[in-house]
Amino acid sequence: MEGRPKGLRRHGREDAQAVDGVVAAAPPAKQSEVQEAAMAERLDVSLSLARVEETGNEKKVESMAASYEKAADLVVAAPPADKFKLMKEAFRAVTKVAAL
Repeated sequence: MEGRPKGLRRHGREDAQAVDGVVAAAPPAKQSEVQEAAMAERLDVSLSLARVEETGNEKKVESMAASYEKAADLVVAAPPADKFKLMKEAFRAVTKVAAL
């Protein structure tokens, strides 16, 4: 981990906190479904970051990691009823920009 950009080292904690909040906010009957969907979003984020990291462009990696961190902060701060929808929208928006 030492050799990875600082943004990527932070990313895992921020992302996990957002996903945990989304799952905790889900109704009990929907928790496993929401957890599965949230983990799929998290996987997409990780894959997007890995693709950008492969380019060797550290500025882009740091920028993307910071964007995901901001998206995760929005999810954490959102009201429980909005967390899952906001996570999908915010994470996908960053992933979409990364693909450009």
